[in-house]
Amino acid sequence: MKKIVIICLTIFAYGCNNNEIPKNATELLALNIEKTSNGDQWNNVNLTVKELKRVTKISGNLVADIDYKQYYKFPYHQRNDLFNKGKLSSTEFYSPEKNIIINYNENSKGFTDIASKPIYKSPVFELKNDVKNLVLSDTLIGFENFYKLTDTVNHSVYLFNKVNTLLVSKETKTGYGWQTETFEDYENIDGYMIAKKITRSIPESAYLREDVISKIEINKNVADNTFHIDDSDRRIVLNKEIPDFNFQDFDNSNLTITKESLKGKTVLLDFWATWCGPCVKEIPNIEILHNKYKDKGFEVVSISLDKNDELVKSFRKNRYSLPWKNTILTEGFKASQAIKMEVSSLPKVILFDKEGKIIAIDEDAKAEKLEAKLNAVFNF
Repeated sequence: MKKIVIICLTIFAYGCNNNEIPKNATELLALNIEKTSNGDQWNNVNLTVKELKRVTKISGNLVADIDYKQYYKFPYHQRNDLFNKGKLSSTEFYSPEKNIIINYNENSKGFTDIASKPIYKSPVFELKNDVKNLVLSDTLIGFENFYKLTDTVNHSVYLFNKVNTLLVSKETKTGYGWQTETFEDYENIDGYMIAKKITRSIPESAYLREDVISKIEINKNVADNTFHIDDSDRRIVLNKEIPDFNFQDFDNSNLTITKESLKGKTVLLDFWATWCGPCVKEIPNIEILHNKYKDKGFEVVSISLDKNDELVKSFRKNRYSLPWKNTILTEGFKASQAIKMEVSSLPKVILFDKEGKIIAIDEDAKAEKLEAKLNAVFNF
């Protein structure tokens, strides 16, 4: 396990006698669940509401300072309201039916389909249902001794305080490197021990995020429409016709890229920027698929939201050439074409067929899912 810096914790300590020394992962999780829920009461939690401040830094530079209000309806629903300087800027919805971000930009709304994610009552409670790959051991870090749970399949590591069995840290592998979460400032909320400060770091990506929770309510009554997703005015929807667009060709200012000029092609509209890590990460996959299907009628249009042409020129010269149609919207998210296509976050990808019908959006138009869709289109 990579070196973990453990932050000194000030926590409420429960007594622990010799009879409570766990012999395996099942017993350790049972102790944690008992001590964090005044007995095994996590099953009684149906809904929680949290208010928190999230500060995100990359390479030491502040990139986001957002206030959140999070609603969890277990086991499948979550809503996150994000506030920037007191004003609602976006809402994230997770549900079995749909996972979506709605961004609010002055008088317009943008929609982004996002991947599903598990909804946890606590970082530990859900582990009890799948302990077969967890191995218990002791570990000494600095001058402190911890219980250590290691997942022998995905190599995730959980450290627990030996006095009160509260979770101290969690280390998992992500697409951006090994991620360490630390859990601090535990507080008794209606009989449940909850960490009110959670720090997430990915050293390989110079990423640091700190959540400080100011308020938690358990089994609170909320409005009936709290988890209702209103996207009735959405334009970019599966099986709808792609709206008309008009982009100036980046490589030839005398040419325009329009829906009409691409008629008869299966087209991927890829909204991106040189500063967007996930956008850049997807480019090699797009290039492979472009080379595979370009002679069969597949076209890619990369639409940069960078502030000036030079950034894109340098990127294409030094990193990826983007050997397909390109354009740039220097007004970024405020550009009329971006608003029309409901682009309010990056990456934003839209795939439409030769009739102009939208056949995949966002997560369904990336990586393996994009390849599967193109295989179906071209009977490959």
